[in-house]
Amino acid sequence: MTHFDTAEMYGWGEGEKLLGTALAPIRDQVTIAAKFGLTPSYATDSRPEHIREVVEDSLRNLNIDVIDVLYQHFPDPKVPVEDVVGAMK
Repeated sequence: MTHFDTAEMYGWGEGEKLLGTALAPIRDQVTIAAKFGLTPSYATDSRPEHIREVVEDSLRNLNIDVIDVLYQHFPDPKVPVEDVVGAMK
């Protein structure tokens, strides 16, 4: 396998920490995808400030500098798609 998909909701950070540790020796040989858009109560939240927080947490949890693929876990009807994509940029 060379592609790994994760999200903050997979253990609320603990899954990312385990994945980051496991992939550290082969980081240059794999791609890592991460998702955003949910809260611990499983409500949607794709506000730009939340996206930035989730990405920073994922980078720290995975102990990496770059997320190769970033995408939204679920659409958030409260946030215009332009705002979501703008934050992802």
